[in-house]
Amino acid sequence: MIQPFHAAQRRCVAAGALPDGGDRPLELQRDASADPPRLVEAARLEAGPFTARPIGEDDGARVAAFLDGRQDSRVAGHVGLVPIVWGHVGAVVRRRVDRQLHTWPAGLRQRSAMWAPRAAVPAAVWDRLAADGDVVDLTTDAPETLLHPMAWTDRAYHAVQEAREELERGLADAWAGAPEGVLYVDGGIPKAERVARSPDVLGVVKSHRSLYVPADALAVLAALVPGQRTTAFEVQSARRTAVASWYARLHDARGRAPLFGLVRLEAAMLEGEAPHSLTERADRLTRMVLAERTPLALPDPRWAVMAYGIRDCEQVLRAVMG
Repeated sequence: MIQPFHAAQRRCVAAGALPDGGDRPLELQRDASADPPRLVEAARLEAGPFTARPIGEDDGARVAAFLDGRQDSRVAGHVGLVPIVWGHVGAVVRRRVDRQLHTWPAGLRQRSAMWAPRAAVPAAVWDRLAADGDVVDLTTDAPETLLHPMAWTDRAYHAVQEAREELERGLADAWAGAPEGVLYVDGGIPKAERVARSPDVLGVVKSHRSLYVPADALAVLAALVPGQRTTAFEVQSARRTAVASWYARLHDARGRAPLFGLVRLEAAMLEGEAPHSLTERADRLTRMVLAERTPLALPDPRWAVMAYGIRDCEQVLRAVMG
């Protein structure tokens, strides 16, 4: 059952917690600069220096569907200084059929719950919250009870984020199991083994707190123009299988900030794939992404790096989730 925020506030009061006076989402309260910007030197997957490469003419290939998720988390109440956080997450796959976008069958998932540290709230409050709906324990292996209130809020925010990523991961995995073409994922490729190894899943990253560029090659990114991509490189993470990645520019940045219109694409590293095959695949996937520049994703302020299909996903999720 999906429970709206104001119902969650009433649920807190019924459980004996004090209501929270605000309803501003935690997603709007977080410091955008929390993660320090960094340069990461990544191993190149194509021969030669890190440089700009032409991708060739549009061959008519298009992505088949789009995947995006949404989250909304807010402090619904307090027990003393301990916050109780309500979260609502959703994810959707919108498939293209005859140039129109439709929700893929079983391609819409939602979840709402309360997040609180069981060790830090009275048993009676926890039991009442659990009796009225889904409640998730934020306590880790060490049962802390005396943390800074904002530390509990931070932990809840990341737990809600993980819940959203789990929905996205499940949808991407379902697509990878029975692909109908290339799935365009907003953000990096989800951390699921079958997804990270699928040639039918493409991640498109819009933010660049981490730049996978040698320090002496930053000028390559600054000079990149639509119709070009960079040399492909390997992105490694302890959280998922390594993927191939490269940068592309969607819109002309002349007279604008140097990262305007810049995206980073992620695709599977296919076992036994020859370098020239990777080059052809990266060129083809980049052409697919450039083809999604029209119609523009206006009036969204991120239009220069956002496909209209992703904006469509967001609109569907807003309508469904409220």
